[in-house]
Amino acid sequence: MEIKIPFLRPLFPNKDEILHHFSSVLNSGMLTLSSETEALEDNVKKYCNVKYAVATSNGSQGLIMLLSTLEPGTTVILPAYSFGATFQAVSWNAHLNFSFVDVDSSGLIDLTLLEESLSDISGPKAILAVHMYGNPAKINELEKLSNRYNATLFFDSAHGLGSRYFGKTLGASGDAEVFSLGITKCLPAGEGGVITTNRQDLYILMMQARIHGKIPSTNLWESPLDFGFDGLNARPTEFNMALANCLFPYLDSWIKDRNLIASIYSSKLIFSPITAVQSENLCSYKDYVISVGKTRGDKLSLMKELLLKYGIQTKEYYYPSLPNLSILERYSSRNKSLQSIYPIASKLADTACAIPIYPLLQEADIQYIVESINTAGDNIRD
Repeated sequence: MEIKIPFLRPLFPNKDEILHHFSSVLNSGMLTLSSETEALEDNVKKYCNVKYAVATSNGSQGLIMLLSTLEPGTTVILPAYSFGATFQAVSWNAHLNFSFVDVDSSGLIDLTLLEESLSDISGPKAILAVHMYGNPAKINELEKLSNRYNATLFFDSAHGLGSRYFGKTLGASGDAEVFSLGITKCLPAGEGGVITTNRQDLYILMMQARIHGKIPSTNLWESPLDFGFDGLNARPTEFNMALANCLFPYLDSWIKDRNLIASIYSSKLIFSPITAVQSENLCSYKDYVISVGKTRGDKLSLMKELLLKYGIQTKEYYYPSLPNLSILERYSSRNKSLQSIYPIASKLADTACAIPIYPLLQEADIQYIVESINTAGDNIRD
């Protein structure tokens, strides 16, 4: 079946500049941790108004490394609704426990339930909040809770580069944040991630962690191969960093384009979006997700089938909810909340349908998507 409108199409408006940077990388002979990596880290620091930035091979590695700094026995509280990598960052760290809490109707961690969970945990604790689809979580309230309960606060900001909270770009909140530069993100470098923090101790640890935990030295190539802790090979390639640097000047413009498309969808579609953005915030709209039906069943499947006939690709972002991932069966001994029920997370996962949203969509494409979804919706209504 012909795909008229793919779910994803990254935009590379400056190919000559990109190729020039790639050529410079090849000529330098430095394929990792060189000038492009440093430039990307500088770009992110300035953009996010944060002291430190550490580029990584991807966002998942960044989260894994960040959580590895928590003391053994720490319980990490995370939302029951997110991409699986949010949970896997915890599960990879065998010294940690975890506890899910439900989300609100926008897919953001429920603050009331979060506080209940914090008060129930007697040992060390941490919060891993998510800016779902690029919609900023309630950072001020989360920081107050983390201070009140002496909990470390990390943000999975994979979707959040370009989003703004009360006018400020994300990246300088809590103890640290992790962005993704993956191909589905608003700054699509193919692969890559960036850890941002204002804490010097975390910065030093993350700089070590991305090189296997290697003890730092003034000369990378001549120093002893001694390791201070369990790190990873999370070094970014210079090619990915070069691509990110070339695309960075377009980020704000692309976020503006995504918001324009989102406003058209919200005003013309017969289905409601999951994301409800506070008026003082700016959402990156990494994804635009509508809710189809009330429970998981034929309606969502039929919607996807009809849209595919119209040549429109969609995604179920994100099914299943984290507590229902198959992998959870392995980790019952480390989980404090598997027996709980997460009705909102389950409903969002069961009914979520992500539709195309990216700067390359033309006005005619957007109109076609709207008409196709509304026509399909008329066919699946009760």
